[in-house]
Amino acid sequence: MRVQQAKILVVDDERSNIELMADIFGDDYEVIFSTESEKAAELAVSSQPDAILLDVMMPGIDGYEVCRRLKENRRTRNIPVIFITALGDVAAETRGLQLGAMDYVTKPFSPAIVRLRVENQVELKRAREQLTLISHDMRAPQSAILALLELQKKSSTALDLDELFAKIERSAHSTLMLADDFVHLAKAESKIYHFNEENFLDIFADATDDMWALASKKSIRVETHAEEESYPVNVNRSLMVRAVSNLLSNAIKYGPASSVVSCRLTVDRSQSSTRVVCEIADQGEGIAQKDQASLFTPFYRADQPLQQGAGLGLSFVKAVVDQHGGTIDFVNGVRGGAVFRLSLPALDNN
Repeated sequence: MRVQQAKILVVDDERSNIELMADIFGDDYEVIFSTESEKAAELAVSSQPDAILLDVMMPGIDGYEVCRRLKENRRTRNIPVIFITALGDVAAETRGLQLGAMDYVTKPFSPAIVRLRVENQVELKRAREQLTLISHDMRAPQSAILALLELQKKSSTALDLDELFAKIERSAHSTLMLADDFVHLAKAESKIYHFNEENFLDIFADATDDMWALASKKSIRVETHAEEESYPVNVNRSLMVRAVSNLLSNAIKYGPASSVVSCRLTVDRSQSSTRVVCEIADQGEGIAQKDQASLFTPFYRADQPLQQGAGLGLSFVKAVVDQHGGTIDFVNGVRGGAVFRLSLPALDNN
């Protein structure tokens, strides 16, 4: 299952320039384009790209006017605009930045530099969105605590103390869990990793131990199927244990009581490089079609009203797996439930 990529909107009346941008970004981004400046702002509203690459000199309205319209619209004002143009004088660049563009690149340019500038703006946009979401999510439990304390001031609305303390404790734990998840995600997305040779079977055993209490509460049995004694990988152990724990936690939370979570470890030697593969299958309802493309997006929550969380667990898994040169994907099982498949490069100990 292909997960959602960052999206770039290219606005340029020259098709050769659009093709160049597709060559530069096409492998890692979803690239959409408009050759008509009049329709660019409308397309940005409907497509909600993560960044807009905008030419200045175009028939009809110019890039400056497009930028002005984008920044006036509340649905597009926070999308970073990067001008890419042959106009290299100071006045042209100043005007573009004054209109709200985040960057200004003049032609000819280095494809590598443009890639980095766009990548930086996409990461900054997502970081701002994450901060907005985390501040919103943290306010909810804190507001609940304040509301409970306000009710406690009147005898007519005061709760039994045991009930009051239980509700405050739940709200406090919710805030702490959100903060912890955000810190772990930031660590997972960092560029500094320390790797050691580990047996993935040991990592999986640690993750299973961590999830024992959660599984026991629902009388769920975690079954492990491993045909080999050693699955050597080069990993950051603590982060990988947490990533596998998150996958197990999801399988347990979304599986019905008294069901089975099945875990299978294999070594895939069919490709050019040997891979260690971990598959975790639950017996829940599976993943709805509308949720599938966004499942690994930070703060995204699948439509499961009985489950709570910050929506960071699978984002953390993907960040960790990406940093290890691995892949993570999923399918809905033939008989129901979801199957997550984690694949990592295996170490060659021969």
